Amino acid sequence: MTICRVSLLLVTALLSLTGCVAPATGPVGPTGISNGVRDQIGRMAIRGPTPPSITLTTELDSKGQAAGRTAKDAGLGWLGGTLQAAGESGVPFAATLIASFGIITAPVVAAGGAIYGAAAADSTEAVETGNAMIRQRLEFAPAHLQHALESTFADTLPVTYVFVPDGTSGEALRARDFDSVLDVQMDAITSQPGEDRLGVAFEATQTISLTDLDSNQTLVSRRYYAQTSQKNVSTWAAADAQALQSELSASFTEMSAEIADEFFLAPAIRVEGLEPVSRSRFRIGKISGTMPLFVWSALD
Repeated sequence: MTICRVSLLLVTALLSLTGCVAPATGPVGPTGISNGVRDQIGRMAIRGPTPPSITLTTELDSKGQAAGRTAKDAGLGWLGGTLQAAGESGVPFAATLIASFGIITAPVVAAGGAIYGAAAADSTEAVETGNAMIRQRLEFAPAHLQHALESTFADTLPVTYVFVPDGTSGEALRARDFDSVLDVQMDAITSQPGEDRLGVAFEATQTISLTDLDSNQTLVSRRYYAQTSQKNVSTWAAADAQALQSELSASFTEMSAEIADEFFLAPAIRVEGLEPVSRSRFRIGKISGTMPLFVWSALD
């Protein structure tokens, strides 16, 4: 037993020297604020969200471009596969036969790909019209984010808070007896073309910072990302862009839960050297106390 223990210690030491095992350096993941700092927050202002910059791509294949590119890819892919199979067979007659079959059938496959590409792509006009509708609806993104924050914070935030308009100065907040401010800045919302260049996915970035108003010191700051699935611009824009609003609102709700966990709740439930359990990630409902609950699962 002693020999095994010494060997294990030697292996662990060697792995640590080579970087394979990281030494314990305290908590990992979001640090949030300490329990002491949180308990000293008497009245917090939540300022924002600020309107984001909006960039919507138009770099998508039109129906004609999609048809041509899909047909080309389909035809070359089919022909390339048949020639490779012929070469690997090692039989000249089989190679000639398979190559001939590929040459004949490639235009058929290409035609099918062209039909698919043309049917799946938006026209240039549809992209322009869709982007105009999407841009109009994204102007309400700050209101949707604030609603998500209000709904989540009402159930979970362990500090007293009041929402204030974006642009309210620190002096005005101090005059109203606020001792801290949580700034909610929506940085940008962008759309990026997918790999097939037919649809787009949206990405929203937000910066959240907690500042002590007396010292003007930033207590914690994090950047959050939210990304949607990929759909055609016309699909996103349909029915007043309800699909886009639904996906973004869901991501804002998840982000609000993470802010509550990582900024205010995580320090109370942190175990030294371990990342805190996140209510938002594990969907266990409210955190109503700070008593730790440890659960082990059997492993082979």
